[in-house]
Amino acid sequence: RVVDALPFAESWMFRDEPLWAWLQEELLPGLVVDALSSGRPVRAISLGCAGGQEAHSLAILLLGLLEAAGFPAAGAAARLEVLGIDASPARVAQAASGLASSWSVARCPPRWLGGRVRLVDPAAGRWQVDEAVRALCRFEVGNLLEAARPGSAALRGAGLVLCRHVLIYFRPKEAAAVVEGLAQALDPGATLVLAPAEAHLATGLPVVEPAAAVGAFRRAAAE
Repeated sequence: RVVDALPFAESWMFRDEPLWAWLQEELLPGLVVDALSSGRPVRAISLGCAGGQEAHSLAILLLGLLEAAGFPAAGAAARLEVLGIDASPARVAQAASGLASSWSVARCPPRWLGGRVRLVDPAAGRWQVDEAVRALCRFEVGNLLEAARPGSAALRGAGLVLCRHVLIYFRPKEAAAVVEGLAQALDPGATLVLAPAEAHLATGLPVVEPAAAVGAFRRAAAE
């Protein structure tokens, strides 16, 4: 109940536009190609997912890339999975509903939405994420500290893990320990993305190397 009452309402669709441009142009196309060729789905995780804005943004990009590759949206759920995890049951319920406020949509340039989010209640300022996008997303109540603990399998199978604008609320030593735990838990070749203000926490860790986007780090691939 305490977590539900905390004022963490700063999330919006496609927050930090340069990151999403890098994901769309550089990282995600390779993950989609690998999924289509191997038969294993793309698995991505949004830690501290709040109301689902980040997870839905990622699903919109992935669905667009899959359709561009000639794969129908009706079969996308077999190829793509976006998992959102948050400690707040109320925010997880909001994420699962696919509803978003005007504030979280208006801050995003419309071209990123791709027509996948529509206004359903102008008076209340409520928007609804497209059903095809929601079908790719799953949301769970969970603790970030558990995902980062030694031996955790929470990130197993994920090619991309987003943990952005969450660690700024932690004490510095705890935030550093969480990032080290997440980096250790990544699969070889997987990418961890932090917010620019949190990127220093992963800089210098021996198990990851910086990627081209600010805040993005890649786990060394297995030899």
